[in-house]
Amino acid sequence: MKKRTNKLFYDESPTGESVRPWVESFLGDLFIRWSDTDPNKGYLTCPSERLTPKLHTEKTGPKDTAIFVGGRYPVITCFHQSCRCVIDQANESLREGMKAMPGFKPKPLTAEEKARRIKLQGLDREKERLAKHRDWIFQNYKWPVAEIKADSAVIKDPWLEYLHLWEPSDVIWSGERFHSSKPKHREHFKTARQWAEIGAPQYPLVSSSAFEPDCYERSKDKIIARRFLPVECDELDADPAKNKDMSGTILRWLIEEKKWRLACVVDSGGKSIHGHFYIDSIDTDWAEKCLPALGVDPGPLRAAQPVRAPSFIRDNGREQELIWKQ
Repeated sequence: MKKRTNKLFYDESPTGESVRPWVESFLGDLFIRWSDTDPNKGYLTCPSERLTPKLHTEKTGPKDTAIFVGGRYPVITCFHQSCRCVIDQANESLREGMKAMPGFKPKPLTAEEKARRIKLQGLDREKERLAKHRDWIFQNYKWPVAEIKADSAVIKDPWLEYLHLWEPSDVIWSGERFHSSKPKHREHFKTARQWAEIGAPQYPLVSSSAFEPDCYERSKDKIIARRFLPVECDELDADPAKNKDMSGTILRWLIEEKKWRLACVVDSGGKSIHGHFYIDSIDTDWAEKCLPALGVDPGPLRAAQPVRAPSFIRDNGREQELIWKQ
């Protein structure tokens, strides 16, 4: 028997299609542009844009903030990390709002979802323990940039040697941040072999995952294989040199204690270094949940997030230097 709940009709539990009107009403002035290809996905203005001053520290794109309505509760995500606290609050409000609706009954958890929930609860506890040991890690696993460079194999052609870490047929995205989502952006998706034939990096950013052939959208659902997990820290210290040295500490700890396999290290040409770890040596759930406790930026841990392309010269004249390879 169907139940009427706040202008929505449910059988056993809400579906993405039935939740959409409620979400639109609940979020009010945050207009949602629903996807033409995925009924459970929409794009909206980040809730943090209501605030003054604005929290986003970089230019905001039209698809930076998305909402997904196909799960137990609606979930908002944002490309930017500076608004994380606002996004968390918005998602909590969505959950509590749905729970408060008369007759609401969430989708039951599957056995796999129950197991994952238990795992994530365990990771929450591990994250707390890791945060308590943070100072000890920084004291005992130092690997400053000077030592990273000294420990590297000889690097003759940074861009080509980076591409050799991939499978020749892997489709790699490279471009500016907004070079995605339109057919004209196909030119930014080439195989490792094709990028190598060009001979030098053409753009400042590169993907860490391989995409479908004939792709023009840098999105999670277009990925066919994750190759690397980049570890980056921007906020360990206000001094860029100290920040990079402290980042090296985290890379060394991951190598020695977690047994992650490091593929290469790239100096961003700014205030950070990026350690690219082979994905097959990593529990990505652990990485995404626990690494922020050490000050690791959560953004690059996402499969479709772009990172700095080695050997490219930035607008500030500095090279995004490949400083270590195995």
